[in-house]
Amino acid sequence: GEGHPFFDSKVRAYFPKQGENVLIPIDWIERAVERWKDWKNAGAIQPKEPIKLGCDISEFGGDSTTLIWKVGNIVTNIWRKRWKKADKEEPLMQIAGMLKNEVAKGVKVSFDPIGIGAGVGSRLREQGIRITPVNFAEKTLKRDESGFLEFLNVRAWCWWKLREAFDPNGANPIA
Repeated sequence: GEGHPFFDSKVRAYFPKQGENVLIPIDWIERAVERWKDWKNAGAIQPKEPIKLGCDISEFGGDSTTLIWKVGNIVTNIWRKRWKKADKEEPLMQIAGMLKNEVAKGVKVSFDPIGIGAGVGSRLREQGIRITPVNFAEKTLKRDESGFLEFLNVRAWCWWKLREAFDPNGANPIA
């Protein structure tokens, strides 16, 4: 009924600031958005660090291809596109071209090589373009910032690194 967290979230779209078993508290995300707005309002000055680009490539269907540019602790741009079923080579060609252009500008590109990402990676390797594959299912020896937590695979480690990046008490929280 009214006032119950389930009712508030499903009917009124009010979500609790904190919950049990939450990896990244919504409050941390909201604070990161505010830090980003402050950065943008201050003139969006680029940090003096290398630009990194992460790319998750999808085919047609419910998923979107997503590219995220990051400089230091600032997410500077997000590009998303959902492909239509009629698009066969279009996603491969467009994404390969975009990544090739970014590498030419000195951007460090990482991508998910599973599925359609394998085709993009192969196409770029044939052209001598260096991008870094990140297989999220692979095992990892990486640990959290404290050095205490171990992770089953790269995916789990990346999710934890994202949590650490959003932590407003961290050394350099993301914006």
